[in-house]
Amino acid sequence: MINKTEISQLTKLRQKIHQSPEISGQERDTAQLISEFIAPFKPDQFHNRLSGNALAAVYNGKDINGPTILFRCELDALPIMETSTVAYKSQYDNVAHSCGHDGHMAIVASLAVALHKQRPESGRVILLFQPAEETGKGAKPLVEALKLKKLVPEYSFALHNMPQMTMHAVAIKNGDFNCASVGMKIELFGKTSHASHPENGISPVEAMCEILAEVKKINQQYESEPAFCLVSINHASAGEEAFGITAGAAKIMLTLRSESDLLLEKMQNQLDIFTQKSARKHNLGYDYNLDEPFDASINDEKAADKIRQACADENKPVTELDATWRASEDFGQFANISKSAMFQLGSGIDQPYLHNPDFNFPDELIETGHNIFHRLITNILD
Repeated sequence: MINKTEISQLTKLRQKIHQSPEISGQERDTAQLISEFIAPFKPDQFHNRLSGNALAAVYNGKDINGPTILFRCELDALPIMETSTVAYKSQYDNVAHSCGHDGHMAIVASLAVALHKQRPESGRVILLFQPAEETGKGAKPLVEALKLKKLVPEYSFALHNMPQMTMHAVAIKNGDFNCASVGMKIELFGKTSHASHPENGISPVEAMCEILAEVKKINQQYESEPAFCLVSINHASAGEEAFGITAGAAKIMLTLRSESDLLLEKMQNQLDIFTQKSARKHNLGYDYNLDEPFDASINDEKAADKIRQACADENKPVTELDATWRASEDFGQFANISKSAMFQLGSGIDQPYLHNPDFNFPDELIETGHNIFHRLITNILD
């Protein structure tokens, strides 16, 4: 466990990370901060740049024979301009820890403090700091790197702070925990003209409007499906900001998400076919590509029960979620190598929601997250 002085040190670490955020794939300085913090707590193995900017600190039990358990957190921030007024607000324009990954890092780093003081009786603990969660590109290569390094766990655990939920409360469910999702970028290519003679150009605007209307129809169509489905419009633009030129190109960015991988693919194909037809009808060139794919994150029942038991031992009541969390999360990749489970940790009813520009992780959650994770270590390895 950790004392008040150590909690203060972890709070300073969290705030320092918050002040110096880095977006997905660029987390080099963040990884360095974590490395410098953990070094005095003497892990048995330390893997730097395991995959991209990933770090792994390994603590052996007194008897190395036994289960290996892994605790994962995220290194990356978001391309958002922070509007909070805290003294340690982001020092960079359009980059902020608006999802709470800085707090998740502090919680996982806190385990190094406790493990240095008291090793478990058996097995191993891996503290894993993952890059590029926000883009869905960090976990998959990292899982492969863990295999190569013979760091495959029996159990993998993670948490995510949850605004609009009572502070320190815990919520979990078996099975589907996060939705699968994918980003779709559609581009339409026509021809510009002088604004006084639009007939001399080929405008993509009508096709763009048709595609956006189709998004609404798809959302209405899939409302009756037993699995949650949603297409969100992230961006839509046409032409240049000039009064004398008609639009010659358009771009639409969408996010498709569902509890069902099959329905996600069905919506994707439906939009692709509709866009092709609309582009042909209006004599437009057309292209689309997919990016930031997330598989559904599935909680293993046995791993989830370990979390329930840890919370019971810490006198933390657990709420059973009756719906899949809409947000995507690439932690699901760890289910390919281990029994894995994630839970939500309430960060306050009045807390701004995730990805809001005024979000700031509440430091009082560090101790709560630490106690639940440390209890998992005790229950499984001792």
